[in-house]
Amino acid sequence: MALAKRLFEFELHGDFDVFFGAVERYAKILGTNGLKVYRELAEAEWTKVPAVSGKQESRHGRFQITQIMELLAKMDGDVEQLVGVMGRDLTSVYKYWQIALVYQEGKQHDNALLWAEKGLKACPEHTDSRLRDFAASEYHRRKRHGDAMAIVWAAFRERPFLETYKQLKAHAAKSNAWPEWRQRALAEIKDKTEKAKKLAFGKKQESWMRSDADHSTLVEIFLYERNPDDAWSEAVAGWCSDALWLQLAKIRHERASRRCGPIYWRLSEKAVIRGEYDLSVDLLKSAAGAMKRLGRSAEFVSQLEPFRLKYKIKRNFAKLIEANRKSLCG
Repeated sequence: MALAKRLFEFELHGDFDVFFGAVERYAKILGTNGLKVYRELAEAEWTKVPAVSGKQESRHGRFQITQIMELLAKMDGDVEQLVGVMGRDLTSVYKYWQIALVYQEGKQHDNALLWAEKGLKACPEHTDSRLRDFAASEYHRRKRHGDAMAIVWAAFRERPFLETYKQLKAHAAKSNAWPEWRQRALAEIKDKTEKAKKLAFGKKQESWMRSDADHSTLVEIFLYERNPDDAWSEAVAGWCSDALWLQLAKIRHERASRRCGPIYWRLSEKAVIRGEYDLSVDLLKSAAGAMKRLGRSAEFVSQLEPFRLKYKIKRNFAKLIEANRKSLCG
């Protein structure tokens, strides 16, 4: 009995989790009577812990006793007892997902879906992506593909980017409906992009091309789908990030040198301004290669000198240009 009391106090109030899981580690030493005392102490402490949910604050100091109670439930192999402990704190959607997982592991799929649905109801917008994915998978398992796609589509509409596009594709493929959902997804992205342009900058193309309301997401998607031609078309039509421009230039370098040269020049200048001189020279080499392929090496050389002079104050950059002049102008 004395050992049980000491272990409980150490586990409840100890630092650094040194005694975390003590009741399980010392179960044989505690024996039946010791475990009984330990459990009684834990249950008495547990009565002081209120149930919290929604926007209520989870009171400081409940973490250790919650861990103890969860471990006791796991040792008993009692799913309902474990859920009863976990359900005492429903202040985040993550908690609902954890309970759903417990039921899933216990092969209680109906209860698992029920708790996933409870979580989605408690926080229907901008909710935990893991909970959404869990609920959608459970719906697919029941051949309720429409319900599954409604959840995944809601997630995509909130964040219409490449990662959610991939998730949408993975779920749509389970019901062989990807072509239709792909069309719908691309239309959604294009619609939001156009609205963003008009909202922020009106209809002046020169302005929105310098904004965040560009076509980067569409470019990323088409590159992911190994469709560089459509990716290039979107970049030309609505601009994209510098990283994507560089990726596009590298892909099209062999067969579209005329268009790649200006991209390398522009990105090289940005690199100089940022102080990334090695990168800038590497980009200039790519520009030189692209223009050489077109038989326009002399034009590149004529552009290089004014470029160097423009940034002559950046001495280390000027030195790099001189050190690489042969490879640049050869």
